[in-house]
Amino acid sequence: MHVGGREHPDAVAYHRTADAFRAGDMETLAALFDEDVVWHIPGNNPLAGDIHGRDALWRWFERLREVTDGTFRLEDHDVLATDDHVVALNVMSVLRDGVRISVNMANVMHFPRRATAGKMVPPVRPLGVGSATRRSYVSRCACAQVTGISPA
Repeated sequence: MHVGGREHPDAVAYHRTADAFRAGDMETLAALFDEDVVWHIPGNNPLAGDIHGRDALWRWFERLREVTDGTFRLEDHDVLATDDHVVALNVMSVLRDGVRISVNMANVMHFPRRATAGKMVPPVRPLGVGSATRRSYVSRCACAQVTGISPA
């Protein structure tokens, strides 16, 4: 969302994060993710679950590269931001047997305002993306939730 003709700072932070992920720039990612980041991947598959902490997230990113034979792609369709959240509408895809398989995604990221030494920290209670109140929405799209991304 643009404010006064300018992109929201949290949307800018998302773009920096996504660009660093696509480039495999772990140094930039380390500067953007809090050490206590929480990443939630819904579903019933080997990659689903809650990832706690930056080191665990780096291992998850590596596992994602392994299981997709390095063919995973993240394309942004639209990015919406407020002072608390960023919603990125993405197309995520992999190449299997020479065929690109794509999935439309809605990724919800929480940007808490409590800062410690210039780093964003996750809230005490992360958002319940898979909660019963949101079950009908989640059943129609795949959602990831991230807490602890710094807008720096």
